Amino acid sequence: MKLEKLVNMYNRMMREQLNQKVSVFGLNESNYYYVLLVCENTGITQNDLIKMVYRKQSIVTKALNKLTADGWFIMQPDANDQRRKLIYPTKKSQSVYSEIKGITDQINDWATTSFSSNEKVELEKLLLKAVQSKLPDEQI
Repeated sequence: MKLEKLVNMYNRMMREQLNQKVSVFGLNESNYYYVLLVCENTGITQNDLIKMVYRKQSIVTKALNKLTADGWFIMQPDANDQRRKLIYPTKKSQSVYSEIKGITDQINDWATTSFSSNEKVELEKLLLKAVQSKLPDEQI
């Protein structure tokens, strides 16, 4: 089987599990990660968030606008540069952060159930190496 097919299948299985688990919060496998990142990086700029998620600006803007409208974030102008907006988690985000973080840990464990401890470490190293070789200047 081709590598791209295997990676796609593995990704799809993980996304389906994520969707099931985060849907109880009104989130999905596409937007839960923004909640995690904003909670972990309070006051992050949209540009920095774009770099972290490796998505196009229009996609991130749409997701942020929806999550802000749904009460997950507050966006405030940067005091040093009024053109930039800083993104802050709301109490809604902060109240479910630990649960969502726990879900991601569960999914990672579920996805690697048949792996030994060494295989889990090796898989992470290989995936990191593959991503870094294609995106050397990006935050990972």
